[in-house]
Parts: sequence; structure tokens; C-alpha cells
Amino acid sequence: MSRFTQLISSLRTRKSLLILAALLLVINIFRVTINHFHQKQEAVLEQTAVLEQYRITTRKLVEMRGRVAWLNKQKKELDSYLFTGKSEEKIVSDMQIMLQEQVTKTGLAVESLRPIRRIEKAKDKDIDYGEVTIKIRLSGTLNQFVDFLAQLYKSKSLYQVESLTLKPYKNGLKIFFDVKGYYKITV
Repeated sequence: MSRFTQLISSLRTRKSLLILAALLLVINIFRVTINHFHQKQEAVLEQTAVLEQYRITTRKLVEMRGRVAWLNKQKKELDSYLFTGKSEEKIVSDMQIMLQEQVTKTGLAVESLRPIRRIEKAKDKDIDYGEVTIKIRLSGTLNQFVDFLAQLYKSKSLYQVESLTLKPYKNGLKIFFDVKGYYKITV
């Protein structure tokens, strides 16, 4: 502590105080300049990061456009397999007629072919897609039924067999199954 007091007492001269003030001013100017440099450097780094993110996003944009085009093509292809019509009742009627035609082509006898009133519509209100289950009861031979299934899956319509029961009956089979058909309502 005594050295500090000696230093202060020796600096009491005007010249020494001016030198000390000038030294402190130079140090302060240096500190402000360094802080300003660091702020500018951080700003440049932030702008570089934003620019790099922009470049990555624009690169992904080209990829996303390609993916959107591919998805639109897939949607059109899927829509070609769906039943279309202006109302659900018309679509269900068309499904029944088509199934009836395929059954008669194969030689099976139709005992019952009716929709289950569980018409399910897509959850999104903007999209008019849905599905309907049709209960079918047939009689015939196993070969006729296999031919019917082959025609069903060769058709340009999307079906899904949900349940199937085959029971022997006299000279053939009793066939019970549910078919789910998918549709799209058009305006």
C-alpha cells in the first residue's frame, strides 16, 4: 500500500497526471474499438448463418417441387382407381352394379349384395374421399369364386376384402364376404 501512495504522490505533478489521463484515454479508445470490432464480427457471422440457411432452403425447394410433382402424379394415379360420382348414394349404386356384373360373368349366383350403412367419409372436410362396405352373399363353386376374385382385383377399381367365409353347401359353396370400396365425390 505504501508503494501505491508513493506512486500517487509522485504523480501529483501536472505533467504526470496528463500522461496518465492520456494513457487511460488510449486504453479506453482501444477497448471501445475492440468491442465495436467484435460486434461487427458477430453481425457478419449471423448474416452468414442466415445466408447459409437460405441457400439450404432454396436447395430443398427444388427437391420439394420435385416431390410435390411426384405426389400429384401419385394422387392422380390413385384417383383413377377410385369410384367417382356426385353423391355417395350414386357411387354405392355404381359399386353394386359393377360387382353384380362381375359376379354374373363368373357364373356365381347372387343371394345378397347390399351396402352396409356405415359410409365413412374422410375426416378432412375439404377432401371428399370415403369408403363404403358392401356385404356380399354368393353361391357357386370354388373355381367360380376364384375367377370372381381375379376379376375383382384386375378391375380398375380399388377394393379391399375385409372378411371372407366359405361354407360347403350341396354341390358347391356358400360364400359370405365384405368388400370395402373407396370413392371420391366430384362436383
